[in-house]
Amino acid sequence: MPAIEVDGMITDAAAEVLESMCFMEVLGDIPEMHSPDADWMSARLYFDGPHSGELGISASHSTVNSLAAAFLGEDIAQLDTPQSLEFLCELSNMICGSLLVRFNQNGVYRLSHPTNGPYYRGPQPGWACKALRLGNGELFVGLCVGIRA
Repeated sequence: MPAIEVDGMITDAAAEVLESMCFMEVLGDIPEMHSPDADWMSARLYFDGPHSGELGISASHSTVNSLAAAFLGEDIAQLDTPQSLEFLCELSNMICGSLLVRFNQNGVYRLSHPTNGPYYRGPQPGWACKALRLGNGELFVGLCVGIRA
């Protein structure tokens, strides 16, 4: 699936999940993506079904903490790093699910368990990438379709 076909789907899927699960509005796309700073957290997962590929998300530690606090209904000061990392994995899972429904509403997909790691560094060849402006920071979402997990 060419990147041009999925750009809008990435934004729509992320906005749907962030608004419904974290009460966070996507304020728009950021036209020029930059490399994430060292304090950024990332999560990724693989999917296989009618389409196969990988989805990755990345955001600053403070943005992840803010989203996790909203999602969990917790005070941001009470969150620890393991909770934020676990939330980021779940966020990648929810965004991927929202995207896959847009690809094929009747398709059955297998998703890997999301993992954390410093793998997602912004635009890469073969990836459709979006940088989304949130009220509390930025969220990068990358999608590569057509690879086998």
